[in-house]
Amino acid sequence: MTTTPQLLNMLIGLCNNEVGWPTTLHDMGYAVLLIEEKVRVDHRAAVIPDLVAYSGRHSHAIVAECKSGHTIPPHQDGSYAALSTSDLKPWIANADSKRTGHVACYVVNQRNHAKLVGQTRLPFIVFGDAVKGYGKFGRAALDRALHAGVPIKGLLAPAGYYPFSDSDDIRVIVRHTLQGLVSLVRNPVSAPLFDLGNPDTARHVLAIVEDTSL
Repeated sequence: MTTTPQLLNMLIGLCNNEVGWPTTLHDMGYAVLLIEEKVRVDHRAAVIPDLVAYSGRHSHAIVAECKSGHTIPPHQDGSYAALSTSDLKPWIANADSKRTGHVACYVVNQRNHAKLVGQTRLPFIVFGDAVKGYGKFGRAALDRALHAGVPIKGLLAPAGYYPFSDSDDIRVIVRHTLQGLVSLVRNPVSAPLFDLGNPDTARHVLAIVEDTSL
């Protein structure tokens, strides 16, 4: 089964000009704005989307929630459905408020799509033998690009943009963090920073994990 970090890596790849992977969103001007950042919904609720990407060319944001399981919690789906473009204004403050729009969507693998599609009215970006969109995404050009789909069977999926999440199995997290710790200890320049009581040490380890995962 495709995990949430794997789905997020593949989605981020669509926003980047990466050789050997579709650049569907990048070609339309979308760039990643937020990863796992809390967004308030009308001051009553909040969502933490896995990714928010924005295209100034199309004055449009994509708010994406990656789903590797078989259920969509109704309260979460309701919050995403209630999300307004104005809720995103702290991050797209320079956008023309009259023209700017957004879409909230789910990102899933092909196997899970059939199990989840009946649980929401929001659109889907689905990864399988191709990456393809289902539903309305708020811009005609985006609908055409995603509905057409791009084959990805046999392609090497991006893996380094988001190596793990706090919901991953501890064995996955430990493997990555041990690599970062070993790299930090072996680097004489950073050795003086290796103090487990210092909060900066954790930040250095995570920075190394990100670099070595690319």
